[in-house]
Amino acid sequence: MDSDVQRFSTLSVAAGTPYRDYAVEYAPVELGVIRLIGSADARVTGTRLVVVCFLLDLLAFAGMWTGWGRRIAIAYLWLGVPLLVLGYLRLWYLPVTLAVWGFALVRKGRPNVAGVVAALAVFAKLWPLALAPAFFAETRRRSLAFVLAGVVGGIGWLLLGGIGGVRQVLSFRSATGWEVESTVGALVWVFGGGRTQMGTRGGPCRVRRRASRGCRLWCSWASSPPSGGRHSGRAGRTFSASRRSSCCARCWRVPPSSPSNTRDG
Repeated sequence: MDSDVQRFSTLSVAAGTPYRDYAVEYAPVELGVIRLIGSADARVTGTRLVVVCFLLDLLAFAGMWTGWGRRIAIAYLWLGVPLLVLGYLRLWYLPVTLAVWGFALVRKGRPNVAGVVAALAVFAKLWPLALAPAFFAETRRRSLAFVLAGVVGGIGWLLLGGIGGVRQVLSFRSATGWEVESTVGALVWVFGGGRTQMGTRGGPCRVRRRASRGCRLWCSWASSPPSGGRHSGRAGRTFSASRRSSCCARCWRVPPSSPSNTRDG
């Protein structure tokens, strides 16, 4: 049984207050969905997860069609095909769908609803924050709903789990090092003869690692091209620089990649 499915089952029946009584690596909206579909039986959880992910994928496709047209929506489907095997055993499509619909609703002239949906995307997975500049550019002065929803959601999260809850999500339950599927992890895997180490390293290594990551993130945001797709490019470079980057980051990049791979007819 997949480890993520087992983790979802464990969280769905865990007693106590999440983030306070037990550590949680998922943001509140994603955790809510996990508890909703989860079961003590991991096989039941896995079945429900596949169904939910399929529906979320269809909703994302509908959002692409609504906001950008048929050709771009079909491009989204084709670009996501290689990720289906892994994507339907995770909740990757939850923040993707919310983010897509946030932008689609803006394009349809519904900035208030779009702001709430976009804020939900942030509280499902923190990466949509990288798309906030693009959202503000699209909504111009009509982004009040997004800001208010973000403030209310942030206060609610702090009341639920405190600063420690936010830290658990940011650090993936205090994990350190580089994800094996990240840019740095992939280089270590290739040039290190396939050898990886499970565990943590502290002290100067941790300082150098954080400084290096900070430089990469700064460069990724400072060197955006002047084209209209600069925001999705920034998000892509942010994912590439992240030490948590993995296959799920490829899934998150499918929607912004679709407009750059086709033209709306």
